[in-house]
Amino acid sequence: GRLDEAVFEKTRANVYGAFRTVLLAAGHTRAQGEEARRFFMERLEQIPKRWSEAYEEGKRHGDIARMALESMKLDTVRKIREKLRQVWEQE
Repeated sequence: GRLDEAVFEKTRANVYGAFRTVLLAAGHTRAQGEEARRFFMERLEQIPKRWSEAYEEGKRHGDIARMALESMKLDTVRKIREKLRQVWEQE
C-alpha cells in the first residue's frame, strides 16, 4: 500500500544519501583521480554486503517484505555503480 511505497522511497533516498556522503568523503581525502575512485568503489562493494546478507536472512525466514526492501537497496546500488561507470568513462 501507500505506507509500503513511502518506506521504499524513503529507503531509496537514504541509499542515495549514504553514497553521496561516501562520494563527498572520497573527494575530501587526499586521494585524487583513480585513488578516489578506488576508495568510492570499495565502499560501493562493502556497504551492500550487509544488505545481501539481510536479503538471504529474509529468504530463509520467508520474510517477503524484508526481501523486497533489501532487493530494492541492492538494485539502487547497481544503478549508482552503473551511472558512475558511465560518468567516469567519459572523463
